[in-house]
Amino acid sequence: MKKPKPLRTSEEARLILKAQQGSKMAKKRLLLTYNRQIIDMAFRYVSRRSQIVRVLEKANLAFLQALEVYKPANNLRFWPYAARHITKALAKKG
Repeated sequence: MKKPKPLRTSEEARLILKAQQGSKMAKKRLLLTYNRQIIDMAFRYVSRRSQIVRVLEKANLAFLQALEVYKPANNLRFWPYAARHITKALAKKG
């Protein structure tokens, strides 16, 4: 699979809006774009290699939840907002 190009701010905003309206393609594009960062964050919370799938699922779900509640009007870039949601989800036990 080839690495997706980084998103321009305007393209990111457009995809976020479409994803919040229910576009599966927009959600997929955003997940693929930020996949490397999500994986890097997940590996910080894995104590055994066998846990990585569960941790990655949790991280991806947190990313999608952040996407649903993100408000571009707050003048905060999406990735730092999503990273905070992922960190909180991964830090929770269980």
